[in-house]
Amino acid sequence: MNLQALKYIIEIEKYGSISRAAENLHLSQPYLSKIVKEMENEFQISLFTRSKRGITLTESGRLFINMGKDLQRNIDNFQSMFHSHLEYEQLRISSRTCSHPFDAFVRMLQEMEGKKLRCVFRETTNDQVISDIYTNAADVGVLLLDRGNWKDVARILEIKRIACRRLCSSRGYLLARSGHPLLSLGQPVQGADIYRYNFVLYESQSWSNYNLVGDTHLSETAELLDWDRVQQVVYVTSRAALHDVLLRTDYLSFGLLDVRGQEDNMGLATFPIPEDLIGDRPESGNFFCYIYLKNRELSPICKRFIQCLKKYYGCLSEIPFPADYEG
Repeated sequence: MNLQALKYIIEIEKYGSISRAAENLHLSQPYLSKIVKEMENEFQISLFTRSKRGITLTESGRLFINMGKDLQRNIDNFQSMFHSHLEYEQLRISSRTCSHPFDAFVRMLQEMEGKKLRCVFRETTNDQVISDIYTNAADVGVLLLDRGNWKDVARILEIKRIACRRLCSSRGYLLARSGHPLLSLGQPVQGADIYRYNFVLYESQSWSNYNLVGDTHLSETAELLDWDRVQQVVYVTSRAALHDVLLRTDYLSFGLLDVRGQEDNMGLATFPIPEDLIGDRPESGNFFCYIYLKNRELSPICKRFIQCLKKYYGCLSEIPFPADYEG
């Protein structure tokens, strides 16, 4: 397959028109039409259906384009890697938005002071983390799963030949500023105490993201609350924004684990979710794991990051993993 021709096909799909794609690529329309015909003949498929309103992808064409885009990203990442400074140790991390993987990353940096490094740390959704690993845009990924979605994610990882290794599990915590009134009650926090306060959550936990495979509309921990009793809920897209709201207000949020040593650095504290909210739901829980491409030799710096993950957060499992959890 001609990779330049693949790029042209992707551009045609992007613009929904051979003529508009030709104009953007500064090529003639007959030449692009010839490229499409040659690609269809090579793979014995029909890529587009044509009508007076333009062109649309066939089912085979949609699969071709999706896999072609993955291939193009892999090529781009390959070129970027070998055009960069190879004398430096390089590490690309893609993580579900959570402070604990970043804390492990910073601890790794402290251990490697004086080394020549080039690192990228990306915080995003579970879906994007998986995509980053599959397309070689990241060397290692960190996922936050729950009992409601881990089986679906596990099937995707198996198809994409991505290894998944467990780190820890937790019933979940409530997150607040270190001087929050709830922390000075002098008694265990009750569910009724929680409903006196507002919440700030990540956008991936909002109503608009209900169908995302790796980021359910609210985590199982969040589903413990009756949201009709919460007066204000704010959704944000970054950990910095979430922390800023928490530090400047009495809003609450959810955390996977106890913040532990992070409290002094961030001014945030965690406390257990009230037992009367958990009730008889022993199946609730979050699972923290890391992923990487199977049959791939991890670099020394990648292994060092994983060691930090295990050292600081790999021993904190508070509830058992599902009996049929693989990883």
